[in-house]
Amino acid sequence: AWFLTLQATEKDVLENYNQQQLLLVEGAAVGIEGLFDDLAASLGALGEVAEIQYFDEDFARQDLTRKLEELSPLGITDIGFLDAQGTSQVFIVDREAEGIDYSWRSYFKEAQERQVGDTSNFIIVELQTVRTGELGFKITIPIFETLTDANHPSPSGNFAGVVVGNLTFDTLIERHIAPFKPQGEGHIFLVNNDYDIIW
Repeated sequence: AWFLTLQATEKDVLENYNQQQLLLVEGAAVGIEGLFDDLAASLGALGEVAEIQYFDEDFARQDLTRKLEELSPLGITDIGFLDAQGTSQVFIVDREAEGIDYSWRSYFKEAQERQVGDTSNFIIVELQTVRTGELGFKITIPIFETLTDANHPSPSGNFAGVVVGNLTFDTLIERHIAPFKPQGEGHIFLVNNDYDIIW
C-alpha cells in the first residue's frame, strides 16, 4: 500500500511539474512568435515603398534609418537592402558591408524563390553571426516591383531584392525566454528547425 501510494504521489507530482513546464514553454513561444510577426509586418512595410522597390539610395537610406530607430527597442541592430542580384546596396550601421555580394547566402536564395503572390508578411529567419563574435538572427523580407512611379508606369511584379534586419540573439533570450524560469529542477532549451540546441 505504501509503495502504491508513493507511485501515485510521484505520478501526480510529475504531471503537475510537466504541466507547469508546458505553460512556461507556451508563454515563451507566444512571445517569440509575436516578435517575429511584428518584425515581418514592420520590415515588410518597407517593401511597399517605391524608393525601396526601385531603389533610390537617398530616399531608401532615409526610410531604412527611420525603420531602424523604430525597431531598435525590439532588438534590431541594423537594417539593409540587397538588390535582385544579391548585392548589398545599403546598410545603416555596417556600411562596410555595402557593395558585397550576398547572393550565395541561403536566406537570399530562399527569398529569390518567392513569388509576388506569397503572403505579405513572409519572413525568412536564419541563425548566424550578426556582429563580430555575436550570434543573432538574419531576418529577410522579399521585395517585389508592384508599385508605379514616373519611371515604372507598369510594375513587373519581379523580385527586386530583400530587406534585411539583424536581431541580436541575447535580446531574444533576455526578453522572451530568460523570464520563464523552470520550477525546481529543470531546463529550458531553444532549438532550431534541425533540432540542434542553440541555447
